[in-house]
Amino acid sequence: MPARSAAQIAEIIARAHGVRLAERTLREHLARSGVSRAAISADPAKAFGRYEASRRNEIWIGDVLIGPFVPQPRKPGSKRAKLFVLVDDYSRLLVGARWMEEENTRAGRRSCARPSAGGSTRDLLF
Repeated sequence: MPARSAAQIAEIIARAHGVRLAERTLREHLARSGVSRAAISADPAKAFGRYEASRRNEIWIGDVLIGPFVPQPRKPGSKRAKLFVLVDDYSRLLVGARWMEEENTRAGRRSCARPSAGGSTRDLLF
């Protein structure tokens, strides 16, 4: 069940953005959007920030682990290895994983690639 009241949310907005909202105005906007403690408590599976796949391959979650310096022991020019991992939310199966030197969009896309049947090109897993 949500722990923050409309007054607390209004205070957070004021501190973060310097905008003052009346508690009543905020409560009315939330109610119009269907957001209320009663509505969220009635169906906890639909609470904000929570999701769960209902079948395999519906949602894949990606994460990056910052690993050790390579080559080891660390010397000038060593870089940290990054482990990119894709996990199927429903089955928790590791869909793919690859060690990379970079942590950016290009490295993430390459970590999601697999060799194609021809071996010289790459297909994205998704």
